[in-house]
Amino acid sequence: MLIGDRVTLREVSWGDLAARQEWFSDPDVTRYLGWIDGVPVPYLQDDSSGSIEWTVALGDSGEPIGIAQLGKVDPLAGQASFGIVIGRKDQWRQGIGAAVTRLVLTYAFEVAGLNRVWLTVETRHELARRLYEREGFVSEGVLRQARQTQDGLQDVSVMGILRSEWEARQHRAT
Repeated sequence: MLIGDRVTLREVSWGDLAARQEWFSDPDVTRYLGWIDGVPVPYLQDDSSGSIEWTVALGDSGEPIGIAQLGKVDPLAGQASFGIVIGRKDQWRQGIGAAVTRLVLTYAFEVAGLNRVWLTVETRHELARRLYEREGFVSEGVLRQARQTQDGLQDVSVMGILRSEWEARQHRAT
C-alpha cells in the first residue's frame, strides 16, 4: 500500500469490480484509452505481464476512484510503463492524477529501483500531456496514427522520465 496526502494506492480487491465496471462503461472515461464500443482495442503496451496494479482510493474514505499501474516491468533494463485512469469524473481536475503520478514514481525509483518510467498518451489529450510534463516526463517522440479509437486513428506521444531527472526534481523541491 502506498499512502499519499490525498490518495492511497492499495491492492486491487473484488470489491473494486463494480466501480471499475461503471468507469469502463462510461465513454468519457474510456475516450483516451483506445476503446471502441466499450471494448479495449489491442495496442502496443496491452501486455500486462510483469505489471503491478493498484486501486486508487480517496485518502479520507478509502473509496475507489481509479487505477494506477506500472506495466511491462523490466528489471534488466530497469524500466516500466506507467498508466493511470481516474474513473470517477467528479475527481477530475482535482490534482488526483498528479498525486498518483508522484506516488507511483516514488515507488518506481525508491522501492523498485528502476531507472526509467515511460508512458504513452494520445497527443490530443492535452490535459494529460501537460500533467505528465509538470511531473517531469519528457517527450520522446510521436507514434503517428498508432492507436485506433472510437474517433479514428490517433497519434500517440511517448514520454519518459529517468531516475536522475526525478532525483534532481526531488532535490529542487527540498
